[in-house]
Amino acid sequence: MRARWRQPPRPVATATSTSCAWPASPHGRLAAGFAASHLVIGLYGLVASGFDPVVASAGGLVAGIRLDPVQSLVHLAVGGLLLRAARNGAAASAAPWLLSAALLGLLLVPLPTIGGVPLLARNLPGDVLHAVSAAFALAAALTARARRRTRLAGHHSGGELA
Repeated sequence: MRARWRQPPRPVATATSTSCAWPASPHGRLAAGFAASHLVIGLYGLVASGFDPVVASAGGLVAGIRLDPVQSLVHLAVGGLLLRAARNGAAASAAPWLLSAALLGLLLVPLPTIGGVPLLARNLPGDVLHAVSAAFALAAALTARARRRTRLAGHHSGGELA
């Protein structure tokens, strides 16, 4: 007879529970803080740029960082991704961190100009922010635990007759 291993069910939060769903792992708490900062930067960037113009070098300034709507949407995407990863426990793995680093790294790639107008509003403080954020996400990915699925070779639960 084959024994099955089942994962115990997760506790369900109810409206009357008083516990706060705070990420349990250090990477989860790190993801929550990183997500909050990128969500704030993204929202302020959208307000400062006002979606006008969507593609140009005259984005809005937020704390000396020139942001356009495309960069602000990337910041919102990174913030949303890491916030979700912090809530469901996936921040302990490398996947959300690598995706965040890739999205932030795309903002560092020099893009061509269209009719002499650059596609992204870039300046040195913004490039430093994106490089440091991408490096931070890569460091978190490197220190995240690897999810391993191991099988026991030759393991069977039936008894042998002598």
